[in-house]
Amino acid sequence: SKRTIEPLKLVNYQGRWYLLAWCMTKKARRMFHLARIQEARILQEPVSRSLDGDDDWLQASFGIFKGPATSKVSIRFTGTAAEIVRHQIWHHQQKIEEEKNSIRLTLPIADDRELIMKALQFGAEAEILRPKKLRRRLAEEIEKMAKNYKP
Repeated sequence: SKRTIEPLKLVNYQGRWYLLAWCMTKKARRMFHLARIQEARILQEPVSRSLDGDDDWLQASFGIFKGPATSKVSIRFTGTAAEIVRHQIWHHQQKIEEEKNSIRLTLPIADDRELIMKALQFGAEAEILRPKKLRRRLAEEIEKMAKNYKP
């Protein structure tokens, strides 16, 4: 889609470059993956926004899909996944609780897309506990995935 944006900051996230910008269409801050931008033109109008508060906005929630945190997510990890995640920092406000044979990771999110991808990479050793809506959504996605592998 075509957008008019006011660039604010370049962000490198997991080896990919993103542009934090004010989107005139959405009238909100948005992250744009630079590799997906097909054409760019410099307009004559000066940029009217500043970076004030953008670092707080960037750090408010897990992942690259940003915005103010809308919920807290809890995920239980077991086995090898627990050993790996125990030593990782996913977000500066995360909490890790030790449980019997597992850990529970709790962190704020604004958008669940990246968190779902992250949980799926640990397979059955990751279980989203809350919010219930996200748990159901992931269960539905796993059911769809399983259908791809049935004869």
